[in-house]
Amino acid sequence: MSKVIVIADSTCDLSKEILQERDIKLLPLKVCFNTTEYRDVLDINPKQLFEKVEQLNVLPKSAAATIDEFINIFEKYLEEDNEIIYMGIGSKLSSSYQNAHIAISSLDDDKANRIHLIDSDNLSTGIGLQLLKICDFRDQGMSATEIVKKAKEIT
Repeated sequence: MSKVIVIADSTCDLSKEILQERDIKLLPLKVCFNTTEYRDVLDINPKQLFEKVEQLNVLPKSAAATIDEFINIFEKYLEEDNEIIYMGIGSKLSSSYQNAHIAISSLDDDKANRIHLIDSDNLSTGIGLQLLKICDFRDQGMSATEIVKKAKEIT
């Protein structure tokens, strides 16, 4: 039986415990200091990030997940006939949403039709709160299509 997989990017700022408890899969964005790149949350945490800022006296740049990274995570969860809902940083704030769209367009129709993108129009805690509501809908047994419809009412 297929299940609804919820994927978020690391800008949702939910703790590892909440991500695990609510079964939210994480796709990290990149944090770049000069030529060194870190995967947000996985390779560098907020404390380390602030330490680097002080140490290097430079603000980091960020980068969206690549199209290939989206394809890889989508393929991983589509293998088991699941449906996917992806919500990350708002489309006006990052190229993440656009990269997800491009990734979907490179998949065959069967796979592409099982992926649903929701533009959070938000960042940080705003995304996190929306994701928790989406998980509530999923846990109530709603289909991905029903969740997307309900989510658009709250975004």
